[in-house]
Amino acid sequence: MRANELFEEGRNCWRICRADRAAVLVDGAAYFSALADSLEKARHSIFIIGWDIDSRIRLRRNRQDEPPLGEFLNNLAKKHSDLHIYVLDWDFAFLYALDREPLPVFKLGWSTHKRLEFKMDARHPVGACHHQKLVVIDDCLAFCGGIDLTHGRWDTPQHAPHDPKRRDNGEDQPPFHDVQMMVSGAAAAALGELARRRWRRAGGGEPAGISSSTSDHWPQKIDAEFKDVAVAISRTEPSYEDETEVTEVKQMWMDAVAAARRRIYIENQYLTASEVVDALVRSLQREQGPEIVITLSRQHTGWLEEATMGVLTQRQVNRLREADRHHRLRIVYPERTDLGDEFIKVHAKVLVVDDVLVRVGSANLNNRSMGFDTECDLTLFAEDDATRSSVNRFCCRLLGEHLDMEIEEVEQELGRRDSMISLIDERRCAARSLRRFDWEIDPFYEHMVPDGSLVDPEKPVRLEDLADQILAGDSVAPRESRKVGLNKIRTLLALVGAALLLSAAWHWTPLGEYLDLEQLREWAGWVKQSRFAPLILMLVYIVGGLVLLPITVLIVVTILTFGPWWGGGYALLGSLLSALVTYGVGRWVGRDAVRQFSGARLNKISKRLAQSGMLAVMAVRLLPVAPFTVVNLVAGASHIRFVDFLFGTLAGMGPGIITLAVFEKGLEQLIRNPDLKTVMIFLGVVLGAGGLFWGMRKLIGRKMDHNLEGKAGS
Repeated sequence: MRANELFEEGRNCWRICRADRAAVLVDGAAYFSALADSLEKARHSIFIIGWDIDSRIRLRRNRQDEPPLGEFLNNLAKKHSDLHIYVLDWDFAFLYALDREPLPVFKLGWSTHKRLEFKMDARHPVGACHHQKLVVIDDCLAFCGGIDLTHGRWDTPQHAPHDPKRRDNGEDQPPFHDVQMMVSGAAAAALGELARRRWRRAGGGEPAGISSSTSDHWPQKIDAEFKDVAVAISRTEPSYEDETEVTEVKQMWMDAVAAARRRIYIENQYLTASEVVDALVRSLQREQGPEIVITLSRQHTGWLEEATMGVLTQRQVNRLREADRHHRLRIVYPERTDLGDEFIKVHAKVLVVDDVLVRVGSANLNNRSMGFDTECDLTLFAEDDATRSSVNRFCCRLLGEHLDMEIEEVEQELGRRDSMISLIDERRCAARSLRRFDWEIDPFYEHMVPDGSLVDPEKPVRLEDLADQILAGDSVAPRESRKVGLNKIRTLLALVGAALLLSAAWHWTPLGEYLDLEQLREWAGWVKQSRFAPLILMLVYIVGGLVLLPITVLIVVTILTFGPWWGGGYALLGSLLSALVTYGVGRWVGRDAVRQFSGARLNKISKRLAQSGMLAVMAVRLLPVAPFTVVNLVAGASHIRFVDFLFGTLAGMGPGIITLAVFEKGLEQLIRNPDLKTVMIFLGVVLGAGGLFWGMRKLIGRKMDHNLEGKAGS
């Protein structure tokens, strides 16, 4: 097989080009050090594009005088008058706010040199993210892989316990394994073109800076493992506005797996990409096929990832093991016994096929990376014996890191037994080893995650597409029964439509003048003086819900007027009452109509959503996709149970209300005249509320487990 037989522009890659030199940097310490050395050689342009960027990290941890990344870049812009630096960071969802650097626009934009430009990239479908991790220097050297320039990414191949150099922003970071590829020559210039294109799409305008692709910025400490090698650049880009869908990453995975003859070695954060797993299953079912070793993390990070991607990963693991009739599969995780409760997080996105192909990039082995998020992967192909030897050594280097063996020792063992699996099994009890991945799915999570269409989508989902994904295609209800519910359906649609219009009116018409803070506080003060204040306030919440008064405004005014304790309690109780009343309206108007009018179609959507009803309600409370009352009406008209709606609303809104209540003294200042100190205090309070949310989730989980056990017993 030759590169031109596997690589095909427009199918599995965007561009095929030559790299004068290429090297694979294993783990963050090697990448950060090489990057810093190369950045200091930049004279015209630097593009940094990532999922997360933290200006506070230090690149070279062995230097006491190494400034933080933001200062490091700012110094470069000051020192070189022709240098333009462009930093593009994903405009992240609120769900990630507690794990991100506060005020990144201020740190890397407003307070830095004018030739250091920073922008948040929000040009993607709702729910998608920008996930590429690129650095391009003067169009002559580029880095692409899985490592963002953010906290928690620096580590060495030893992954030593309690390594003080892993400490970021005053916090110890766990062991972290990842990989980045470095290329020079035409491949770097092509990545520069890609980076400029993304910058323009994100609204950054036309970049300045002169290309100097003939310069030599290769770091002296890094040997070039590959020379004059063919490199394919593959992308994932979702369909968005006038941009068509690009799925080159997925196709490259499919083609590479199908081409494998002796060996497939994979390292990845996830294992949920359905079509890629299908390809691996087909490979395992062949009587003569390659060994497949897949290295994952021992476990997922945090309850949310455990409850979603963890469940989906284990299901695909089970599929692969069932297909392994010829005993050619190992799914493992790296173990170091002296880490205690910590574990090595595998964040790499690596594929090695035989001794001919190495793929490194940003794309996870999940459905999102195949069609929903923006990704960029590099795949190099060995066309001569020297390059094939380098591919083999790279695979041995990864295995050697996890098995605590030298590269030469791994090469010798593989040459003797021609089996990765045999070597892994032989050393499975060592202090550093690759051990069988065997994560048990919590029955609670298994019940709450029926499939991956919502948790791990492959493409942007419209409401009508969501219905087609969920439904199995039952027959349509007879016309006579549909007529019975037609009037109620019209009523429900009219209510929802009116609710949306009224919600818009509160924001964009003179009605919004009634939301003036002083006016509302004056009215609330009058209510507070009444002996019937609690009753009046609850009525205000109920009526406010019916007329689409923004619930956040009511909550803020209640807390400012009645104080953190009473105000927080009143706000939570009022929000619940308002939600339950409008939920009841939706049920009264729409449930029978849904059952009769839509029969199989909407009825089945409703039932399937009800299987994860509480999580669905929590999700729309935490990440609101529609006005408060609209959500309540639609939930009432669906099969979402009352108890799921109640506890989902409580769990979704409770932490936010508690956060505002705790922050009550600084809340008005935050609204009227925010300063840095107030914002920082508010973020601290939000962090505390996140812990409270975690505890509330555990409590609700135990309650629902008890309910499920009771149903099973009966």
